[in-house]
Amino acid sequence: MTISDFSLLKLTEQLALLYSDGVYLSKRKAGKMTVLLYQLQNVYVEIFYTSYRRVVHHISFSDSVDVLDPYLSSIPIGNFFSENG
Repeated sequence: MTISDFSLLKLTEQLALLYSDGVYLSKRKAGKMTVLLYQLQNVYVEIFYTSYRRVVHHISFSDSVDVLDPYLSSIPIGNFFSENG
């Protein structure tokens, strides 16, 4: 799936594809909205909800890892390292 393929889908098709084949990565707050981050192959997708997992305000998508920046502080990277190396 390329970013241009994904962008050509209707919103309902994009959401269905994300929920079935996407990988949930993280969530964050953006004002009053909750934002969920998914990865679908090489595409990162943020779903902006005005009501948690009920009302989609909009989605944004990118093939750049820069979209991960707002989520990095919430990822507990200490869990990936053991004390014994």
